[in-house]
Amino acid sequence: MPSNSFESFCGRVCSFVRFSPDHDAITAELTAHLEDHRDALLELRSGLTQEEAEEAAVKAMGDPEELGRALNESHSPLLGWFQIWFQAVVWFLSAIIVIFCLFHLPDTLENLTSKPDSVSSDPALYFERQVYPDDLVTQYEANAVYQDPPYIYTIEQVAIENYSGARYVECILQITQPNPWLRCPAFGYDLWAEDDVGNRYPSTREWRALDETIYSKVKVSTPMGDFPFTTHYCLTVTNVDPAATQLTFRFDRYGEIRLSLTVPLKGGQADG
Repeated sequence: MPSNSFESFCGRVCSFVRFSPDHDAITAELTAHLEDHRDALLELRSGLTQEEAEEAAVKAMGDPEELGRALNESHSPLLGWFQIWFQAVVWFLSAIIVIFCLFHLPDTLENLTSKPDSVSSDPALYFERQVYPDDLVTQYEANAVYQDPPYIYTIEQVAIENYSGARYVECILQITQPNPWLRCPAFGYDLWAEDDVGNRYPSTREWRALDETIYSKVKVSTPMGDFPFTTHYCLTVTNVDPAATQLTFRFDRYGEIRLSLTVPLKGGQADG
């Protein structure tokens, strides 16, 4: 506990410091100096009483008014109040962010752990909602996988449809990556395909360059839900040759193959 003489001295010094929030810190620092000085005097002079040592320590500190005015210059009220209000604003915004996150955390976790609504929990259900029953010839699992680190491309579900006698093939392409901030490669306009009987099905970009004079092409849907680690696309190949028994999707850039997925074709006209 600081003595009365120390408290009196510190009070007189602080009376000249306009920024009152700093008074406690100034008092604590001055009291520590006074107590150190008092203890040193008591060690050096064995016959000195504690009261005498405290008075000597106070005198050694000098004029309290002069000291207070000097401290007043270094403890600016403008800077001090700015720091206080700045800290208050930071704490307030932090509290708002925490409250917002707490209220939205259940929805965020649900979005992170669920698959896109258009694909649902089972990609196979996508065909049931998008394809007319009379058009669907067959639907099956393909399990075609291609790795182009850090991406993994997978086609698990394939559907073959019949539109006005023409064979259409639809596939659900799943792309996974370990980095949640990594975006999927932009392949939508440049994905093409070829079958095992020598036919090429151009990409959307190639098809447009051909003035749309051919009836077969590869179409890539917009992302069916874009989630941190998984994205789904629907690939559609139009007017597929009935004689084809397998189809290979390819994406190459500057001569380098970045995607090559082969899926079997079942249940088409070639199978009777």
